[in-house]
Amino acid sequence: DLDGTNELELTCGNSNDNQKYGYDVAVGNNKIAVGAYGTEVDGVANAGAVYLYNLNGTGELEISIEDVTGGTVTANHYFGMQVSIANSQVFVGCPNFTSSGGSLQGSNGKVYGFNLDGTSEVGITSSNPEGGGQGGFGNKVAVGENKIVVGSYLADGNSIVASGKANIYDLDGTNEVEKAI
Repeated sequence: DLDGTNELELTCGNSNDNQKYGYDVAVGNNKIAVGAYGTEVDGVANAGAVYLYNLNGTGELEISIEDVTGGTVTANHYFGMQVSIANSQVFVGCPNFTSSGGSLQGSNGKVYGFNLDGTSEVGITSSNPEGGGQGGFGNKVAVGENKIVVGSYLADGNSIVASGKANIYDLDGTNEVEKAI
């Protein structure tokens, strides 16, 4: 409760060492989202997951990187590093996502949007990804006013190395606007 009574402690039903459960959290639409970007998936370290709960801590639903890639799991994607809830959807940052599933040197990052029951995935990527990767797209995710704002803190904005960018989208991932210093 808002007065500090009725404390509730959430713990993961699928925990592993260095899971980073709780690295980022969000609440909205009667749900709680807990990011755990260090979650081991099928023996792969730091693949990542996000856990959704009812406000009373019941009804745990795990969404892992494996669920959104159709079975492809790569170490260090960090799915769940950022979570945000709005308009009956949860948005999950995956800053080291690589479309090839290979080396992180080619990672451009991705943000995934889901309904709060884990269905209807929408993938959001930058239309102007960093050449050579490591832009950090999805390192920060905020949702409000029917917009998604995605940070890329390592991106080269206006030819300035690692000056950062923010990309703004409609909730369905369309109408991208890129802002850089």
